[in-house]
Amino acid sequence: MPYQLNPHMPEEGIPMERYYTAKFGEQGAAMARDMNGSRCGKMGRAVGLDFSGAKMVINTMRSHLLMEWAADQSLEKQHSLAEVLFKYHFADGRNANDVDTLVLAAEEAGLDGKKAREGLEDRDIRSKVDTMLMAARTVRGITGVPHFEITGPNGSSFQMSGAQPPDNFVQVFERLLSK
Repeated sequence: MPYQLNPHMPEEGIPMERYYTAKFGEQGAAMARDMNGSRCGKMGRAVGLDFSGAKMVINTMRSHLLMEWAADQSLEKQHSLAEVLFKYHFADGRNANDVDTLVLAAEEAGLDGKKAREGLEDRDIRSKVDTMLMAARTVRGITGVPHFEITGPNGSSFQMSGAQPPDNFVQVFERLLSK
């Protein structure tokens, strides 16, 4: 399910340091200057992720549109596209809201670039994504990313937002299995 942290972010985005300073003060500015040294960066590095390229906070609407279009093509290719988009933004510092960048990402994920460009303009996809974004906030109560909803064998579920250490997942699994 798509979710936008900053739905009112300008199309061109804003420098990460400026955004983090406004939102979190000097501690946020320090984190933006050294993403790999931040808590999130350290957790990412532990599993092979690189956040050193991210320099802008961007509007992610077009990325969500492309991801929804990709899901209609193949869930496997949608997964590949997500990996490429994360790499482009976090490691390479590319603008994952730029149409040409998104088309390149689709091609790298094994999708047809021309059709991907058309998908970005598809009004039905836009309507579907808008509906899902609204539901994420109002129905599901999602307030951050990443967001996890874990359902146990008896149908009970638990939600958590934000980067979580592995022990938190173990506790949730144990709680759901004990119900």
